[in-house]
Amino acid sequence: MKKLVILLFLAILSFTSISYATSIEDYDQAICLNPKFAGGYTARGIAYWLLGKYQRAIEDYDQSIRLDPKDAAAYYNRGNAYYNLGKIQRAIEDYDQAIRLNPKWGAAYYVRAVLHSELGEFKQSKEDLNKAHSLGFYIKRRD
Repeated sequence: MKKLVILLFLAILSFTSISYATSIEDYDQAICLNPKFAGGYTARGIAYWLLGKYQRAIEDYDQSIRLDPKDAAAYYNRGNAYYNLGKIQRAIEDYDQAIRLNPKWGAAYYVRAVLHSELGEFKQSKEDLNKAHSLGFYIKRRD
């Protein structure tokens, strides 16, 4: 257990220093030590996503969801990857599930609002945007 904690700590350090490839290696080792730790797959998936390896990220999010089907973060992040692959409807389904699991996640409502807008579903987009704002989630405009 102590080695797992150390590896996760190293992975987080690598992640925050923007060395995603090193972070992935550290998460690989942590997952080898505890292959049933869903959070390790989600975290490694985020690193793959940041490297633009969206399909590989989805594979990790899928495994995380198999291990912990109540992990809203895995659905949310998988939705991001599907969106990057142009699979908007599939992304919306994942945001729907993330919201079902964590109805106070303003970012999920916001991103889903953007996708509904892209599909021309403006009523749903406005509802999601209002919900995101009511939960305190705002995106600051760049001037």
